[in-house]
Amino acid sequence: MKHILSVALAAGIAISTAAETVPYKSDIGDLSSYDVDAAWVNINKGNRRSNGFTFDRPDMTNFTTPATKGGMVHNFDTEYEANCWLISPGIDLTAGTEYTVTFWTKTDGADNEAFKLCSGNEQTVDAMTNVLIDKPSYSHADDFEQQSVSFTPETDGAYFFGINCYSDIYTYNFHVTGFAVKVAGAEDPDPEPVDPPKEALPLPFEYTFADAAAFIDDWTSRHGDDAYSNNPWSLNAYSGWAEFDKAYGEKENNWLISPELVFDEAGTYMLTTVGMVNGKLEYLLGTDVNDFGSFTAFAELEAAEFDNDIQHDFPFTVAEAGKYRVAIRACAESGSYMGYRIKRVKVKANKPVPAMITDLKAEASALDELSVTLKWTNPDTDQAGQPLDAVTKVELYRNGALVKEFTDCAVGAAMEYTDAPAEAGVYTYHVLAYNANGAHDAVPAEVSAGYVGHPVVELPFSFNATANAGIAPMFTFGDADNDGVTWYFDTSWEYSKVFRIKAELIADLDDYLVTPYMKLEPGYYSFTHDIAARFNNFEAGYVTDRHNPAATFVKLHSEENIQEYGTQDKRYLLVVDEPMEIALAIHACGSSSSAAYLDLSVSEFGLEAAPLVPAAVNGLEVAEADGAKACVISWTNPTVDNAGLTLDAAMPLILTVKRDGEAIATLQGDGYLPGRECSYTDAAIEGLSQAVYTVEIANANGPSEDVAPEAALYFGDTVDMPYACSQFADWSLVNTGVSYYEWERDDVDGTLVWSKYYGEGEDFALSPFFTFTEGDEYTVRATLCNENTDEMTVKFVSATVAREGYDTAVETFAIPALTIDMEYTATIKAAAAETLADDAAEPQADKTVTPGKRALGFGAVTTGLLRITGFSIDKKETDGTISTVVATAGALRYAAGKVSADREMAFTVADATGRVLLTATGTEIDLTAFRGLLLVAATDAAGHTATLKINL
Repeated sequence: MKHILSVALAAGIAISTAAETVPYKSDIGDLSSYDVDAAWVNINKGNRRSNGFTFDRPDMTNFTTPATKGGMVHNFDTEYEANCWLISPGIDLTAGTEYTVTFWTKTDGADNEAFKLCSGNEQTVDAMTNVLIDKPSYSHADDFEQQSVSFTPETDGAYFFGINCYSDIYTYNFHVTGFAVKVAGAEDPDPEPVDPPKEALPLPFEYTFADAAAFIDDWTSRHGDDAYSNNPWSLNAYSGWAEFDKAYGEKENNWLISPELVFDEAGTYMLTTVGMVNGKLEYLLGTDVNDFGSFTAFAELEAAEFDNDIQHDFPFTVAEAGKYRVAIRACAESGSYMGYRIKRVKVKANKPVPAMITDLKAEASALDELSVTLKWTNPDTDQAGQPLDAVTKVELYRNGALVKEFTDCAVGAAMEYTDAPAEAGVYTYHVLAYNANGAHDAVPAEVSAGYVGHPVVELPFSFNATANAGIAPMFTFGDADNDGVTWYFDTSWEYSKVFRIKAELIADLDDYLVTPYMKLEPGYYSFTHDIAARFNNFEAGYVTDRHNPAATFVKLHSEENIQEYGTQDKRYLLVVDEPMEIALAIHACGSSSSAAYLDLSVSEFGLEAAPLVPAAVNGLEVAEADGAKACVISWTNPTVDNAGLTLDAAMPLILTVKRDGEAIATLQGDGYLPGRECSYTDAAIEGLSQAVYTVEIANANGPSEDVAPEAALYFGDTVDMPYACSQFADWSLVNTGVSYYEWERDDVDGTLVWSKYYGEGEDFALSPFFTFTEGDEYTVRATLCNENTDEMTVKFVSATVAREGYDTAVETFAIPALTIDMEYTATIKAAAAETLADDAAEPQADKTVTPGKRALGFGAVTTGLLRITGFSIDKKETDGTISTVVATAGALRYAAGKVSADREMAFTVADATGRVLLTATGTEIDLTAFRGLLLVAATDAAGHTATLKINL
């Protein structure tokens, strides 16, 4: 009789309300919950982050010896020593009676573990004061070993038993299972209900490996005495396969045995497996899971496969009807690292049945009526390719449901049937042929008729292939060239579905992707779609007959040999003059120009009413106001809308002037009608030196869909010529990439340096702004270094403002690898048009910059390490002389008769004969008292010297 307990336990520990009786037995680990037995408590008394006991999976640990279905394990811990407990429920014991307490343990590897068995009068750690077993240095890795101890209580009552693992840090795994208490000398207890014998399963038997508990219950794993590993076949429930790969480089003899199967009659049968074999497997038929001798091999396979989905078929013969089991035995003499994966097992009778029908065609009505014409050919061979005597019937299935049975169906006969679904929708079909032995049990091929009926969607239409995958079957694929290659709905990626077509390098595509129909009233509509089609071609438009797209296609847009990477968004305006029903269409055409890009994909479509809004303004310009600190922005209003139609001349426009992205004025009224020339003066530029202006336009229907034009202007001070520098303190660095690939000033010598070792250069170093006069010519000199081991290509540029996107190439030139101090010289002319010259060997006057305020500079086109150590610019005088500036170190400037430096220097002025005319120390000297050719030298405190040659 069970005693009732009422023991209040420590916080967080369940209260046991009833004691167990002897004999008592528990696996400790509970397979049904993948946790500790509900009557036990699992307590981790170590550091709260250390490992405690966890469920020991029977598909990872072999519990054959203790004959249990699971246990508990303390796993390898790299940071903390163990101090964890498993404490039994109370067990009623009688004073003076000798009991035997047993449980099973094992270790992994060569490490020593430490454990105790204790008893107490409560289900708490503090109550575990009576030590029954203590093994501080325990190792037994071969298999489970039974621990046993005698225990004689002094008083009647409920006793609790605790198993304590107290292994050191870095020790491997300690396993425990099969705890039992019995009267000494009595038979081993087995109070758990014995599982009733399972009924043998009928054929065909097909098993997919997904449920861990079912796998352990259904299949038996055994190992032979000569097997290196006694670990069982295990289940990878996530991937859905049974696997064995635990004998790398060692002998295998590890069995996976099926449930019992019923073979109704003697004859031939077929075993089919799907998975991976990286070693050697033997396939056997037998009766007793505990007797390997009851099994007979009927096939073997030695392979080195790396595909998890390879199918193998093994025919075998059963001599007499009965109940049998199929076994798969890993038997390589030297196991592989990859081992074996079994995803599917099937056992079936191998009688001749009709081969699968493979030519089924399903064509929906071209008039969009609710009818589908089905055509196929009855098989004339069985599944083994042998002649077929008869076809007794053919079954036709629509969307998986039987809709028609044909009994007048000769071997090899052509069949045709018109199906009439009750309502519009997407329908798929398959057919099965039978003879007296039944039908082929392979999965029949499903053939789609597409959308049967008239597919119509409402406006606005917004389709995304991933979010609206249910609408995808309403689309139509038009194989205009009948080559069997056309669009399809690609669902291989669950979170990124697309319509796709596979192009070829030499064959032209001629295939249409057509949306459902849409009913349109007269007006204007915005047609949008995305497309990824690099190195391919497409046309976008609409059709009026989805079954005949080539004849009814109206093209709105086309692109050839697309260069853009990735998916691009497209938009077109559709003008509808009268009511019509259309379907949007993408026409894949031509061939790919690259073997690396052989497909096109589309995932989004849209169509919605589009308001008529104005086109962008024309001729946007910006200039400094005469005699005032202000900028004048001028432009011409558009005369057409986004449909290309003439705007109502009396419809007011709304214009927003923005400076550097911020609105500074809103203009509207009669002065801003279509076609008008307009201007706005920005007088609030005090403190600014440059700006980028945009003029955005709208009408009562909304803003323009065109990109607003931009105009940039530098209106700050300029630097006089001649100009020279070598420390670049007044230069602007226009960096557009990541911070560690950009122009920088060298902290030591003040030069400019840029480095990048992949991609293309997008950054520029720009001089101060100069004023260039129409028709004048200028000489630019620079000293450049290429510190890379490859040749570099460099751009010499002019810039409207010192910002990204406002530089214009004057010339590109090359710098040989590992070149130090290459002298670059260019002659440029201030002219209205800019040209790009390719040859920089000699100065060329046809290199131009736009007159006005402009900066000059350099940017690398290719990767490497570029350094600028000197720069100068001189204006050619009308008498043909050139004021030449040579800067080797430091920085000197000449303007209005004075030479200046950016720091204190010792100046020496001499004439052409070398006679010293003047010496002085400071930052500026006045030369207005001198005439002729002068030589100026200046040295700073660090010894850097700069020289000027000036012709006054």
